Amino acid sequence: MSRARLGLYIFGRIQLFTNCFELTRTFNQLLQKPVKLQIMPGEKRPMDQPLGTERPAAATPDPAQVLEVRDVLHMGELVASMTLSVQSEYGEYQRRIFAAQEEERVRREQREQALRQYEEAREQSRREDARLAALANRDAEHALETERLERELAQERDDGGDAAQPAATPLSDDESSDEEA
Repeated sequence: MSRARLGLYIFGRIQLFTNCFELTRTFNQLLQKPVKLQIMPGEKRPMDQPLGTERPAAATPDPAQVLEVRDVLHMGELVASMTLSVQSEYGEYQRRIFAAQEEERVRREQREQALRQYEEAREQSRREDARLAALANRDAEHALETERLERELAQERDDGGDAAQPAATPLSDDESSDEEA
């Protein structure tokens, strides 16, 4: 009796045990409470609700919803039906969790795919920029080379005009005698 914290349910015949001298004190305590077990099949007590808290007046059960347990067999039937109900609720809960996890997995895969596509586009853009920069550098080098070659050609033309008409230089006496010979 002293170890019961949330409740104590005893199934048995009251007439059989009320006359037992050793249990008189315990049965005096028990008989101060209702002797028929009454349950509300749909009621679920939150585990974080402090012990001894009274049910709010608005939550007082409708007597039509209260079931009175007739005997142990009836209790077994009630427990079995409640177990099936809880299993069904748990199965639905598991399905909802699985669906939420599946949705999250799909969203994560979509985000990863979008990130991969973004990274690929970024890498392709970087490569294209590098290619265009290399082409621009090559064009700039070609332009510089063309400009250098044009300057050289212009300089050769300027020098070539002078080279085609050699400058008249006075010949020394030795050179003039060689020419005459």
